[in-house]
Amino acid sequence: MTKANYAEILPKLNHSDVVMTDTRNGVNAGKTVTVHDTQITLNGWSGTGYTILDTNTGAGAYMIGGGLDGVLD
Repeated sequence: MTKANYAEILPKLNHSDVVMTDTRNGVNAGKTVTVHDTQITLNGWSGTGYTILDTNTGAGAYMIGGGLDGVLD
């Protein structure tokens, strides 16, 4: 998701407040955010894996939301 498609995609997402805030902040900072439309459940864990990428430099943040990231969200 980028600023170009943010308004269309954001309302379709279903994630924790922490993930949604990270997503908004990343896009507003000009980054590209890749995230599934909803969290996943695997082996009793529910959460979200997502990336925030600076396409100009190639730097990226590879994030986990759902408790395994050290944040209770």
